[in-house]
Amino acid sequence: MGYRIIITFILFFTYTSQTFSQGLYIKGNNSLIDDRTSYNVFDKVIPTFKNILTIDFELVVEDPRSRGSLVRIKDEKVGAVYNISYNGEGNNPVFKLNHEGKNTLTSIPFDKDILNENQWIKVRVEFDMQKDSVKLRINGNEASVQLTQEEKMWKPVIYFGRSEHVIDVPAFKLCNLTITDNEKAYNFPLNESDGEIVHDSNRKVIGHVTNPVWLINDAYYWKKKPSFSSDAVAGSNFNTETQDIYYFNEDSITIYNIRTERTRSRSSKYTNKCPMPMRLGTNFIDYKNNRLYIYEVADPPQGDIVISYLDLQSYEWTAVTSEVLPMQLHHHSNYMDTKNGQYVIFGGFGGISYFNNFYSFDLSSQHWKKLSFKGDVITPRYFTSMGYNEADKNLYVFGGMGNKAGDQTVGRVYYYELYRINLDNHIIEKLWEIPWDKENVVPVRNMVFSNDNSFYTLCYPEHFSRSYLKLYRFSITDGQYEVLGDSIPIRSEKITTNANLYYNSRTNELVSIVQEFENNDIGSTAQIYTISSPPVTEAELTLYMSKPINWIRAIILSALGLIIVALIFFFLRRKSRHKKEAEVVLKNTPLAKPEIKEDNMPVETQPNSIYLFGEFSLIDRNNREINYMLSAKLRQAFFLILYHSIKKGITSQEFSEYLWPNKSYEKAKNSRGVTLNNLRKILGDLDGINLIHEKGIYKITFSDECYCDYLRCLEIVLGDSLDENMNEFISIISRGKFLESEDSSTQDSFKEYIESKIESTIHYYMEKTYTSGNYPATVSLCDSFFNLDPLDEEALHYLIRSLSKLDLKDEAKRRYYFFTAEYKKALGEEYSKSFSDLLK
Repeated sequence: MGYRIIITFILFFTYTSQTFSQGLYIKGNNSLIDDRTSYNVFDKVIPTFKNILTIDFELVVEDPRSRGSLVRIKDEKVGAVYNISYNGEGNNPVFKLNHEGKNTLTSIPFDKDILNENQWIKVRVEFDMQKDSVKLRINGNEASVQLTQEEKMWKPVIYFGRSEHVIDVPAFKLCNLTITDNEKAYNFPLNESDGEIVHDSNRKVIGHVTNPVWLINDAYYWKKKPSFSSDAVAGSNFNTETQDIYYFNEDSITIYNIRTERTRSRSSKYTNKCPMPMRLGTNFIDYKNNRLYIYEVADPPQGDIVISYLDLQSYEWTAVTSEVLPMQLHHHSNYMDTKNGQYVIFGGFGGISYFNNFYSFDLSSQHWKKLSFKGDVITPRYFTSMGYNEADKNLYVFGGMGNKAGDQTVGRVYYYELYRINLDNHIIEKLWEIPWDKENVVPVRNMVFSNDNSFYTLCYPEHFSRSYLKLYRFSITDGQYEVLGDSIPIRSEKITTNANLYYNSRTNELVSIVQEFENNDIGSTAQIYTISSPPVTEAELTLYMSKPINWIRAIILSALGLIIVALIFFFLRRKSRHKKEAEVVLKNTPLAKPEIKEDNMPVETQPNSIYLFGEFSLIDRNNREINYMLSAKLRQAFFLILYHSIKKGITSQEFSEYLWPNKSYEKAKNSRGVTLNNLRKILGDLDGINLIHEKGIYKITFSDECYCDYLRCLEIVLGDSLDENMNEFISIISRGKFLESEDSSTQDSFKEYIESKIESTIHYYMEKTYTSGNYPATVSLCDSFFNLDPLDEEALHYLIRSLSKLDLKDEAKRRYYFFTAEYKKALGEEYSKSFSDLLK
């Protein structure tokens, strides 16, 4: 009995401390049979359970209308198989415990509304071998039945999802799996992020799963959802009650539902005309009355109405007031006090001043009121984060940027401090201020509180044009913090650009809306992101990736690696020799470089610039080329960090393993320190580029002062304005092959990455330029594509036809014969198409 109490206590502690960031998604009937998930809980060794066997887990059924087997429990000794199945067909979903192939032992109907809300469901099955009974519990509902079992010990084979001949499986999420008897407990956090092996809570390999989808990745990587654009000033917000994201302007509203992932638009279908022009898109939701308010605090562009609301049921606009505040307050923080019917704002920037006033707008009286407080004073600032904590009924303000004088000309200070504001007794209390030794950042307008006395907010270095948002979790008690998840890109060029963070309790996710305004301060795009809550750190994501080194295996793999590298080097050298021979032939009959239109092209070289296409070139602020300052090792280091900076950066360990794989930890650490210090000094000769180190991650960041053809190329390829940037793209890739003279193996992944990104774009432009009659540009594109694939037939087709259109048929024939010669060398056979075939 004592063991049972201890095990119960362990389970209680586990369930109260576990989170839903971990888990396994079981692919079911919505996937092909071979792609469905099969999770064998005890793959290595099957333990023996005495007298009682209890299996606890939690699940979410993806489609409430699905059906099939959830888990099978097999007693091989007596040849019995039991399973828990789900059937959501019809109006009454039901969970069943079955003696497989014989009969249903017991069943429990379930509330369809809970299933539709994707809430986690607690499941327990308990086989009592002493009392000859079995219990099934689904959330709080329990059913039991007698089940005679002669054996008092059981070595169960347990499968979740597909198992043997059982292929009818509903898709579902699984987490918090624990299997116990009176003496022992096996807990499976299911916090793997990759691979097919499953560990218990002691990090011991116990199980195996095929076709897994690990849920922890959803708690680290932000999911990019739809984006919406408007040519007119627009606002955005998230209604946590209806799950709707609103993106709206004066004429229309687009509504995206997070849960259903459906978008509906009421374009030009407001019941009446919006009574005020929108200038900044600032807004809030009155949940009590189901209204969306838009407002301006000062300087209405025209007319006198500055606050209006949209009824979210009838879509009718109502003008509220023309009352304004005495100053503009850009990037103020805000909170809607639904209980008291007031909207509270704090701080902001206007003119050349920072402010520290609290104002509240009373929805009943329709008047602004300045709030007065006792206690600590918050210095004037903007870019603060504010939120209301239901746990202690207090308002909190975090961070910001400003100064004590409130005068922008004095300079600015970044604040990393937290204030607690009691709206009932009007007292402000400063809780903490933490030191900050990294890149300065500012938070977004709002924060999300968790139940562990902490809060989340997004922070970013707003002083970079191409910046990134990172999710932080701060302790309310002492300010200790963690950086969670990967980053969200944001262009922080315009003061109207903003980002917001929300918590969606229905889906247990954090939601971010990043709204970027265009150069005219009018048009904007709102991009939606979600991440599972609670989010995790990189260390949690990669928990099982750091393993002890098996030296024998490492030596064997290293030897094999050296052989492969030698072979690759041999073939590349051979290929390079053939290419040089061909270049000599081409030089004897030179082709005049085609003329390309120079609209919107960047200058060939300019101060503070980096060129990676063709010959690598580093230009300092004085327009001097300083490539010579970078040794081979420094170049490798620079390219390695730059490549990983597009993603999440590179860890210290990864950096050392790439560049000093055979050195000891201490020697690699010393070499790393020297290399990075030298690299920082050299990059210090350029403006607008920074090598930063944060939480063990190295990353290179850029501002608009520094031009990098690689980044600009990616921006064009991944953007929405391909046609507008065609000439600039051609000028970039026409410099030559990416990192043309850099042959270190550390750059191979970098080269493959950019080549994969630009391949389809070159093909697109080939067709476009040829169709429009811009044959010189087509020739340049074909030459650039041959850097990626010298045997591409489509590029040859466009090249030959374009040269012929330019009356350069001799050159076309020479290029054709060169191609066929290379084709035969590479593939050992003649090229099948004749020159005349390509001209048809």
